[in-house]
Amino acid sequence: MLHLLKVTYYLRKVPIDRCPGLTMMLSSYTAGRENNFNLIRFIAAFAVLVSHSYAIHFGSPELEPLHHLLDRSLGSFAVDIFFVTSGFLIYSSLDRRPSLRDYALSRFLRIYPGLFIMILITVFVLGPIVTNLSMTDYFLSTQTLVYTLKNSILIFRANYELPGVFSENPLGTAVNGSLWSLPFELYMYITLPIIIISGNYVSRKLKENPEYSILLFLVLISAFRHLVEFNSLFIHKFLVLSELFFSGALIYSIRKSIPINYLYFTASLTLALICIAINETSNVIFSLTLSYMIVWISYKPAGVIRRFNNIEDYSYGLYIYAFPIQQTITHFDITRNVSTHILLSFIFTLGFAMLSWKIVEKRALTFKKNLN
Repeated sequence: MLHLLKVTYYLRKVPIDRCPGLTMMLSSYTAGRENNFNLIRFIAAFAVLVSHSYAIHFGSPELEPLHHLLDRSLGSFAVDIFFVTSGFLIYSSLDRRPSLRDYALSRFLRIYPGLFIMILITVFVLGPIVTNLSMTDYFLSTQTLVYTLKNSILIFRANYELPGVFSENPLGTAVNGSLWSLPFELYMYITLPIIIISGNYVSRKLKENPEYSILLFLVLISAFRHLVEFNSLFIHKFLVLSELFFSGALIYSIRKSIPINYLYFTASLTLALICIAINETSNVIFSLTLSYMIVWISYKPAGVIRRFNNIEDYSYGLYIYAFPIQQTITHFDITRNVSTHILLSFIFTLGFAMLSWKIVEKRALTFKKNLN
């Protein structure tokens, strides 16, 4: 008995990560605030920037080295990471604070304030500088109004062109190609509570075990995508991104049953690499294995890597500002090679991302706290 008391005391004093023989469930990690999600999102946003630099500089995404090897770009893998991470964290937020009012307000304040300011800068500062039209023609064009309204609302999908802007760039006239994923992110935010609430009304078992509702939805969309033929690119993207988002959500929902250890990580990595090798990354197996790996990386590595949390969350700003900045650098022919293009793009974009966080995004989140 005395020996058992000594062991118990020791385990209370020693951090979990320093007990190599002890396998902890994911729920033990999610109960705390220490994780690497900020770093993961930052790296994913940077990966999108790198991927787009090849496409924008050369005029074709196929010239990116990873795309040449795997027939998928680095940016597409980064978007996968974004949606998996989002599914996990958004369901975590909804689970901890199930108020739909708080949920909707949180999602609005996280996306729209930063987006609004970026659109205003793009339309009223960048556009007039780089357009080949007169100021009158530019501002009176219906395309300017359509771009502003559609991208400010997002629910009707993104719009990519401003009149006379980037008309001679190698990639074409897309002002901000990164915006394509934001409407789908919004659709996921709307779908998640609908699934949970629907399950509450269907049966008591689904109400008591919301993970069953998420699993059922995941199975249905996966079956629908593989069994039903359709020609809509929009539906295809929605289903693929839904698999990623709700795989992340499922991992969180069954967190009490998921061990965080090296064996599961190695198995997940192996399955993910097999999917990549056979060019089958758009399936639920890849989504689930990727989800586990992201969660493992978010919670297992500790120590010095956690210092990145001292840096504020610039990932959203990096994502929404990078593309127009990269197109502008190409427009003025500032760089002669893709490496310089990546470096300058990152420096300028990081500056805008930092300002966006400090002046807009952080204050918007503070506004939500004040309302509560």
